[in-house]
Amino acid sequence: MHRTGVMAPPDLYDLPPQPGLMARGNLAEAHYVSARTFFWVIALVLGLVELCVQASTP
Repeated sequence: MHRTGVMAPPDLYDLPPQPGLMARGNLAEAHYVSARTFFWVIALVLGLVELCVQASTP
């Protein structure tokens, strides 16, 4: 029985289970992240940390 509204019970078990993130079938759908992109993200995060530290010190 499907009921709508805020107080309706969840329909968690009415739907078929979705495969998890680490399921074998999802390997083909995974996005490849290059080492260059990874290092740019690390550099950006470190730059933001340094900027926040310098801005917080008088």
